[in-house]
Amino acid sequence: MSPWLSMEACLPKTRQALVLLCLVLSACTRFGFGPSPPTSDGADTSLDGNASAETSLDGSATHDVHSAGPLDGSASADARLDAGDDAEADLSLDGAVSADTTMDAGADVISPPENTILVLRTVSQETATFTPEMVKTGLPLMWHLGDGSSPLEQNAISHSYTLTGEKTVHVVSTDGTGGITEFNAMGDSLVGPIPSGLNHFTNLTTLSLAHNQLSGGIPVDLLNLTNLTTLHLESNDLTGNIPLEVGNLTKLRILQISANQLDGTIPPVLGTLTDLAQLNLFWNQLSGNIPAELGALTQLMYLYLNFNQLIGAIPRELGNLTNLLVLDLNANQLTGAIPLEFGKLTKVTNLYLQGNELSGSIPAELGNMTHLTQAYFNSNQLSGAIPRELGDLSFLMRLGASSNQLSGNIPREFGRLAKLLDVYLSDNQLSGIEPGALATLVSLRSLSLEDNGMSQSAVSTIINEIHGARGSYNNTIDKTLNIGGTNATPDATAMTRIGELEASFRWTVNCTGC
Repeated sequence: MSPWLSMEACLPKTRQALVLLCLVLSACTRFGFGPSPPTSDGADTSLDGNASAETSLDGSATHDVHSAGPLDGSASADARLDAGDDAEADLSLDGAVSADTTMDAGADVISPPENTILVLRTVSQETATFTPEMVKTGLPLMWHLGDGSSPLEQNAISHSYTLTGEKTVHVVSTDGTGGITEFNAMGDSLVGPIPSGLNHFTNLTTLSLAHNQLSGGIPVDLLNLTNLTTLHLESNDLTGNIPLEVGNLTKLRILQISANQLDGTIPPVLGTLTDLAQLNLFWNQLSGNIPAELGALTQLMYLYLNFNQLIGAIPRELGNLTNLLVLDLNANQLTGAIPLEFGKLTKVTNLYLQGNELSGSIPAELGNMTHLTQAYFNSNQLSGAIPRELGDLSFLMRLGASSNQLSGNIPREFGRLAKLLDVYLSDNQLSGIEPGALATLVSLRSLSLEDNGMSQSAVSTIINEIHGARGSYNNTIDKTLNIGGTNATPDATAMTRIGELEASFRWTVNCTGC
């Protein structure tokens, strides 16, 4: 007797009939009596061998691709990703892509082998969400990157991680031929070193690994991705030097490697990346001088070198960065004078030089920086008078120069700064003000002049001028005046006017020594 019939003898007749029918259909297919299977172009990549997926990657040829995850050992997945069409996958991904496979409770749970979650995408960029109910938790934090040689790997980068709550798998974009051009894993809680496999994806133009917990050095082979225009590595735990091979990225427009633990010097080779528009190196442990070669980056719009350990003079070549909008050098150990060449930076809106050891005077040439809205020189060793030319900065809103050794009077030209909101000039050696310096600052909301060693007469004059212009200020907002110092108690008239400013014009006057 046939073993098949013997095996089924104990079943009810109806069930026997169904089983026999399935066996007959299976045999027909096996011996060529059924419909022909779809043709294959020979690309057959097997990652697991359980659930199969048919993937059309170019709109004509069909590739047999074995899915990276068995769907509970049984469910079959059918994903057609035609280039130029909307991506379809047969997994139910929280509504992000269409589905043929029903994720029944307790049944078809995605269980990736060896810590791999496979994500396929075509040209369109989408986001698929895997919830804890769909993916088993407890997977170690790691990536799986292929070598780019198989059709599957040319169209997918996969990575997996421990799921705590809902996580998002960021999708890659391709150039329509299977070459990946964009990979974004920003904020995916990735840990460990940057995997070397990324260097195989030579068509990448955008790579974002920011806001993770990546450690170790910047891989040299990553800097062989010569098509990169955007590289985000900021807010990680990367260590070591900035490799000299960064000079290979000649198409780079955005380089952000701030908020890491990088040390060593800023490589002068960065000056050869002449397409750079943004260079962000702040919040590291970089030391040495600012390379004069950075002055060749004439397309640069944003330069952030703050919160490092940079020393030496500010190179005057930075005055060649005539497209610059933001220059931030604060919180370093820079010495010497502010370069006169900064007067050529007429597009700069934000200038941050505070927290260094700069000396000399504030150059009058800064009056040519007519788009300045914020300028900070606090906590340096600057001396001399406040230049009258700063009165030409008609867009200036905030000026900080506290904790220096500035002297003389606040010039009357200050009165032309109608947009000025906040002025911080405390802890200097200023004598007082010239008449009219404060009377027309109609937007003023905060003025700090304390600890300048001003006389009683000078302090009283400042209070009287503000009181006289009280109707010109914005009396719908709160305003603060910090003034006074040792032996600088205002006279009786000025004290009375302080009371009136506080009672009726929304001023708070903090008078040291009053």
